[in-house]
Amino acid sequence: MDDKKCTSFRMEDKGPIISIKFSPDHKILAIQRNLEGQNATVEFANFKDLVPTNVEYSHTCKWKNAKILGFVWPRVNEIAFITDHGIELLQVLPDKKQLKTIKSTGFSGAWFSWCAQSNIILLAGNNGALLQPFSLNNSTITKLQKLEVEWSRPVMERDVFVLRLCGAAWCAVFRHAA
Repeated sequence: MDDKKCTSFRMEDKGPIISIKFSPDHKILAIQRNLEGQNATVEFANFKDLVPTNVEYSHTCKWKNAKILGFVWPRVNEIAFITDHGIELLQVLPDKKQLKTIKSTGFSGAWFSWCAQSNIILLAGNNGALLQPFSLNNSTITKLQKLEVEWSRPVMERDVFVLRLCGAAWCAVFRHAA
């Protein structure tokens, strides 16, 4: 990040932060916290010229009892909540301080990997033996062909990478020595 994209600001301490990410245009900051009973909520703060505007709002995912595993920004003003129940693609309306569901798809996931270059989420289900890729393009969620791992032990999050190589998206699975 160059000096033109650096900023410094303070936020009220509302609990431990799991993930914090700016939107691609640096106008919205999304914050996921580790709060008891609120594992399905992400907070948002609007920014102008990398300075907070003191406009804050939050959104809870659509599935009851869901836990947000993480979130990604596929496009400006679009955010995807990846939960243990599936993926929810949302349009962020910063002026209205609200989010609108664009599309959602159910999938029982334990963890995920994200490739920003190809907008692909790889969700792990069935104790890591099933890897289900989803493409987030043009405000849609497309379920791609699943990958079944036939190893004696499940695949862990640290073992999987989604990458772009020679113009194509690939899933690399690494096995670490026990």
